[in-house]
Amino acid sequence: MPSNRSKKHHYLPVGFQRRFIEGYGELFYSKRDETGKFSSASPRNPANVFFKRNHNTRYIDGQPTDVVEKELYSVVDDCLCKLVDEIRPLIRRNENFNIADDSDFTLRIIFIEMMRRSPEAQKDFADSYRSKLRSIQSDLIERYPERIGEIRRVVETRNDDLEEMQNVQLQVRTTYPESLLRGMEGMRFRFALLPDNAMFILSSNMIQRLSNGGDGSLDNALTELWLPIDPHIAIVAARVSSDFSQFVHFDRKFAKEYNDLAVGRSDEIGSPSSKLLSALIRRRMR
Repeated sequence: MPSNRSKKHHYLPVGFQRRFIEGYGELFYSKRDETGKFSSASPRNPANVFFKRNHNTRYIDGQPTDVVEKELYSVVDDCLCKLVDEIRPLIRRNENFNIADDSDFTLRIIFIEMMRRSPEAQKDFADSYRSKLRSIQSDLIERYPERIGEIRRVVETRNDDLEEMQNVQLQVRTTYPESLLRGMEGMRFRFALLPDNAMFILSSNMIQRLSNGGDGSLDNALTELWLPIDPHIAIVAARVSSDFSQFVHFDRKFAKEYNDLAVGRSDEIGSPSSKLLSALIRRRMR
């Protein structure tokens, strides 16, 4: 019998992508190849981009499951889409509103999970995992030299066990994010708006961390986290005073700089504007 287990795991939820391009019609998409060059922008179905097969698959007793996808990320995705539906009309009207404590916490979790699930955040995990195994092996051999053969066999087995490595990776990025929440302490949410002649893009690494001259650490007073939810709207987590304006307007020059940063940090990009995406790709290839 065919399995009902989900295998196509989006790091940019399909519903979020569709909301992002709402009113524009098509989504244009480009992906970086092994040489680092982006493909030509082409129209794509949101269901078929910004995903990786088995990205969130967890193995239980050797069997693949979608428990993480269903019990964590589907909940996060639903909260993100509902949030966009709720606040975007208010932002478009520049209508001030309060974010309730529970909504504020949910938004922080959304930011954290969108950061942790991006493929760019996982790139070095395999090397780090195997380096840790080598370190453990060296320590064990030093302590138990008479068991060197056994230790090496066990470590080599773990080193080649891709299912175990996947489980460890998922465990690392799905544990309760206490340290990240602590790092975001003091941040308030504000909204960045672009004019009609400028747009934010979609990117596989969707949350951009801006250092603004600081060291870029999450707890640095100058660090900001940006999450575009619409071609003209981004939610910004920043350490600003309580009376700081809820809506901040930026110009086309800023949008260009922001998008160039997002392209440089991402392997996949998208936009309802093929012209914008093509221009970003051309600049990247210079």
